[in-house]
Amino acid sequence: MGSSSPCHSPLLEPTPRTRHTRLWWRWIASALAFIGCCWLSARWYGQWLSSDRLPVIGPADCVLTLSGFEQNKHSVRWLSQGLVREIWIVRVKDSHMVKLGMIERGSDVRVRELLKSGVAESRIRVLRVESTESEIPKLLQEIGEASDLFTANQVVISCMTLEPRFLRQIADASLPQHQASRLRFVALPHDEYTATCWWLSRSGWKAVYQSSLEILGNACYGPTSGFDSSDWNPDEWETQTFPNTTPALP
Repeated sequence: MGSSSPCHSPLLEPTPRTRHTRLWWRWIASALAFIGCCWLSARWYGQWLSSDRLPVIGPADCVLTLSGFEQNKHSVRWLSQGLVREIWIVRVKDSHMVKLGMIERGSDVRVRELLKSGVAESRIRVLRVESTESEIPKLLQEIGEASDLFTANQVVISCMTLEPRFLRQIADASLPQHQASRLRFVALPHDEYTATCWWLSRSGWKAVYQSSLEILGNACYGPTSGFDSSDWNPDEWETQTFPNTTPALP
């Protein structure tokens, strides 16, 4: 009567409970690997959105902040450190509220704040443009033309944390090559999230969603300008939309 080999002993075969435990460990390892890949991908994507393919080289001729961003302190700090020579303020097309005198121009407020911060008036230049804040391609074109006019070889444009990549995409598609190469988009820090941990904040998710849609839309349809509401007349719109409507009494 032959004896069975130790390698095939029933005592060494895995029990159903052991197989179940091994299966769970495989699922846990797979889940951890998937989470790790998602985490690394999210960090890389945030860094990609917040970086410009053209770095800032040496002291720049000027720095400007797109209208609507309260980031004067960074411009003042860069000027005091010798990283830029001038601060440009963009004066966009007046809105209805400004024309009615209900609010003050954002460019006037920013100039006043810069002067209060100790910046010399000779270091501030106000650019009057014919575009609005939402017409980014047209706004960048006018900034590029200003770089030709004032012979600025490197213009630093400070923007929100996750916007440099799609702004670069718009600049490359809307401006001549010599003007687009002068612009440098620099991401400013946000109070609620960073480029590598944007998923920890609802504002970060919104910023990634908006920047991703901008990049996808620009890639599919080209850069498009927003709606210019400064010349919008509600009476004309109502007449064109509802031509058979009786006009309201004065």
